Amino acid sequence: LNKKNAERLLKLVNQLLDFRKLEKRELELNEEYGDIMGFMREQLGAFNGLAQSNQVVLQINVTPQASYAWFDKNKLESVVFNLVSNAIKFSPAYGIVAFSAKIQLRGTEKIVYIEVKNNGAPIPESLQSRVFERYFQLDMPNGKLNQGTGIGLSIVKDYVDFLGGNITLNSNQECTIFCVQLPIHMVGTDTDLNENSIPGKPCILLVEDDPDFLMYMERTLKPEYVITCAKTVTEAKTILT
Repeated sequence: LNKKNAERLLKLVNQLLDFRKLEKRELELNEEYGDIMGFMREQLGAFNGLAQSNQVVLQINVTPQASYAWFDKNKLESVVFNLVSNAIKFSPAYGIVAFSAKIQLRGTEKIVYIEVKNNGAPIPESLQSRVFERYFQLDMPNGKLNQGTGIGLSIVKDYVDFLGGNITLNSNQECTIFCVQLPIHMVGTDTDLNENSIPGKPCILLVEDDPDFLMYMERTLKPEYVITCAKTVTEAKTILT
């Protein structure tokens, strides 16, 4: 529990640092290779406690198949973190927050499509265009004031734009839905991996079923190697075949 809380605090600190970089236009793209769907499932597991404490049901529908791609893990993590935490925060007791993600084809490119939906009081239509403004906060009728800094959704919008994607909002009496579309470069073979490897850095495939230990090894080896992660032998075989 302490480790999870420390990791969440680190996320918030990194988010504030990136916020300053956004203001100075110094943000950088840091793509890593991995299972993008598996990565999102891992991030969502951290919200079980928050959902329970708010008496909210968290429903997760993420494509079960491994989807290997190059993507910016930190920015995707921040997008998921802010959208889901906001949805939980503004849901009524015994409400439902539904997260879904899948790979779609848009023209000639592949995108990851993310949808976060929650029921409860709608966002007034007159304010919907302002929810992505910095420091803008909503006072919802269910008594849950925006308890954050007012920069979460602003950072989501900035990240999505930076990554070449788009985000939309639809809110009515039934539910509020945020939809995100992000272009990604899918990788299906080791040939693709080699073509996208950083020159001079050898590639390593890590296979480990313990997510915490796998994350530790990835962070330790990342400075010297291009890391590919798999949690099962089946996933590893998919990468190598």
